[in-house]
Amino acid sequence: HSFPTRRSSDLYAIQGFAGQLCTLRIEQGRAAEVLDAGRSFVAQYPQVPAWRAGLSVILAEVGLHDEAREQLAVLAAGGLTALRQDQEWLFLLGAVAEACSVVEAPDVAAECYELLAPFADRCIVLGDGYVLWCSVEKSLGILARTVGRAEDACGHLERALAVHKSLGATPLVARTSFELARALDAAAAEPAAVRQQLDSARQAAIALGQY
Repeated sequence: HSFPTRRSSDLYAIQGFAGQLCTLRIEQGRAAEVLDAGRSFVAQYPQVPAWRAGLSVILAEVGLHDEAREQLAVLAAGGLTALRQDQEWLFLLGAVAEACSVVEAPDVAAECYELLAPFADRCIVLGDGYVLWCSVEKSLGILARTVGRAEDACGHLERALAVHKSLGATPLVARTSFELARALDAAAAEPAAVRQQLDSARQAAIALGQY
């Protein structure tokens, strides 16, 4: 996919649509289809760090982990606290959390966790509500697992799962169920509990065509 370059009042809407499409393709397991678009937006809008964070997720999802780590390194070069806190800030941190959890970047994950922790009762959306990314609890959960705090991760992810179910966000229910299984395994939970959670995630994913 490619998107037109414009200098007009609808530029923000174009970016919103691109964000929707990229998120959809990630959830469908088709992130490779939007990789070029993600790279293009980072090149066009270097002043919008949320696009670089989104690209790091796409790279991580398609298995380009070294490149994903490079994008995370650029974002964290001056510390994540140095990034401006605009309307995309929570999404930026949510995307960083996702990439960190896939490529195992504990140093960046630790800083991201501290920044997100005060917002645990919120949900992350893209722009003016173009995309529901996830409950902040889900981001905190995958970050906690990444830094080796497996029991904390389980608590965060259990709360995130309840939020996603209450919202009827079935793709997020499937993804969060899988992450909870990972956290339970890392926390040395009973194998039967881990298998049960994995089965729940698998069933939800199959129902949505994600598996």
